[in-house]
Amino acid sequence: MILKKPYAFLIKNFKLIHAILTALYIYLAFFVSGLLNFYNGFINGSIGKLNAVNYLSNIPYIVIVASIIVCLILFILMKYKKKPKFLYLLLILIYIVDLVIILIATNGMMTIYNNVLETKTVLLYRDLLRIILIFQYGTIVLTTIRAIGFDIKKFNFSEDIGNLNIDVTDDEEVELTMGFNQHKFTQKLNRKIRELKYYYAENKLFVLLSLAVIILLGLSTITIDKTIVNKIYKQNETFSSDNFDMQITNSYITNKSYNGEILKDNGAFLIIKLSVNPKTDNATLNTANVVLKTNKNKIIKELIENLEDANSDDSLEMKIYDLDGKELKDLDSKITTNMKIKIKNGQEEKEYVLVVKGDLNADGKVNVLDIMKLLQHVAETQATNQRDESKILKGAYLLAADINKDGKTGTPDIVYLLNLVSDLMTK
Repeated sequence: MILKKPYAFLIKNFKLIHAILTALYIYLAFFVSGLLNFYNGFINGSIGKLNAVNYLSNIPYIVIVASIIVCLILFILMKYKKKPKFLYLLLILIYIVDLVIILIATNGMMTIYNNVLETKTVLLYRDLLRIILIFQYGTIVLTTIRAIGFDIKKFNFSEDIGNLNIDVTDDEEVELTMGFNQHKFTQKLNRKIRELKYYYAENKLFVLLSLAVIILLGLSTITIDKTIVNKIYKQNETFSSDNFDMQITNSYITNKSYNGEILKDNGAFLIIKLSVNPKTDNATLNTANVVLKTNKNKIIKELIENLEDANSDDSLEMKIYDLDGKELKDLDSKITTNMKIKIKNGQEEKEYVLVVKGDLNADGKVNVLDIMKLLQHVAETQATNQRDESKILKGAYLLAADINKDGKTGTPDIVYLLNLVSDLMTK
């Protein structure tokens, strides 16, 4: 296979490539500025927690990865032409750090949306966003300088591109062998290892500083995750939300139901006493949003027992039917979306459709497959041309896709489901 070296193309389009980089960095600066505005507004009370999902998007991650790849290609070009390449190493490092901090900040916003986040953590994330925004402004200036062809050393607009010296070797054809030669591969590998050693010896300080920054950032991320974001609080230890200080003052486990009967099959309830103190005089607590969550997968037997425990009428009869309409005899089966339950109380009988939030393919699980279903649904519903009706969710599956319970499905539900699947995988 015959290919052309790309260096001539890169040099001819040197300014354009940097103009594109500048545009990408401006977009990222606007995005980070939006995240910063949310944290500032949330701190001063002008922006509510439910607005968090409106600031989230997957596009910035694609933009960052694309910019890093472009900078890596430019680094290789400058190395080949034996020109200063430190700028591109710096840009790569800055945007790797940006990527990590944006991931941490957006994860913090989802925590704010779903639960609570301590004030000091919110302030920390805001300050991190301020820092990377300053660096982003700097990268915009640097790439703009390159885009207009300005040589900052010589204070000259015309010589910067010419110094790269396009010659015939930059556009010559090279043969690409579609095979594997182990001897050549070993030689090249050994040569690259030697070059890497030489590079390390020449740039030891820079390499060590870069490693130190990466290690420090990794340790900081782990520390923040363990001590702030996902900190485990003990009983009588105070934790804070945006408007309240809370404390679990007492807790116990009971094996009795609401009506005093012993629960079946070693079932149990966790009872907690929660002390809530408002930070301001006008703060109100919506108890409907206070939920005690567990990670246990609910099965049919638990559902029936919970319904029986909540209803003291012994005449209550319940039957659950699978997706084919057959009555389920195996009570250890998982509950899935679109199952039906018939409840008979005396002469009155009602039928209900079961909905498991996030279970969009009726397998009783919430995982990547459900994310794909939701992405297909959103894409089809927003399509301007002919739609594929088979990919559009309906009925119980559409209700299961409304993760944030706002009556519609869209990007916020995708973000919420991604966060939910991530949490389940982590746990």
